[in-house]
Amino acid sequence: MTNQPKVDDLLNNTFEEMQLKVGDRLQIIPVAMVKNSKNSTNHDYATVMLIGYIQDKTVLTSVPQSPYFKASPLIEGDEVIVRYFSGESLFSFNVFVEKNIYQPFKYIHLSFPRSISSQTIRKSKRIKSNIEVTINNGSTEAIITNISSTGAKIQTVTDLGEPGTLISLSFSVGIHGQQLEIKTRAMIRSINYTNENDKANLYFGVEFTELKPGQVVTLQSLIYQELIENRNIV
Repeated sequence: MTNQPKVDDLLNNTFEEMQLKVGDRLQIIPVAMVKNSKNSTNHDYATVMLIGYIQDKTVLTSVPQSPYFKASPLIEGDEVIVRYFSGESLFSFNVFVEKNIYQPFKYIHLSFPRSISSQTIRKSKRIKSNIEVTINNGSTEAIITNISSTGAKIQTVTDLGEPGTLISLSFSVGIHGQQLEIKTRAMIRSINYTNENDKANLYFGVEFTELKPGQVVTLQSLIYQELIENRNIV
């Protein structure tokens, strides 16, 4: 039996249930781009910032800045798909570009979404990764080979200590085309040793101990992104 991520059935939601706040990051992609490409991926989405909204009338966002949108800017009447990662769910809805504003700064009026779908994924799933991590303020470099919102597996040739040892970690993850840095402390929970091709490796299972709420959301978004896009589960 394959170990597939548990994703709830597609749910219908109201705009209020997304609990969007001014400044939240959304993903956007033209419907035409999806139709013209059978292999659209997460990397094709551009990130925009929510500026505000008027209930049942319009949603205001910043202008997408990806190379695709610079070459083919959105025009009035274009249909787009908008996605939003919350702490636990991926929301998605289709809207239309109603107006481009250029003064005093550039932003977009989108039509107000009438139908919003969401997918909820069980927490604490672990995904494969290849993330460079600096340990103990630069004294040790290593690789995070898998990660969840509560911990990680770290590969290194350096002994980091016994179970119960606290270490500091610094690494960055890619979310929606942006690199977000995470600095936190973690406790070593397990140690494994391998010898591959005459090269000794140590694998440390660690539990994050001092994640801030925003860092938890960042890690959850990374995990949900991989589960939904690539099924990249350990």
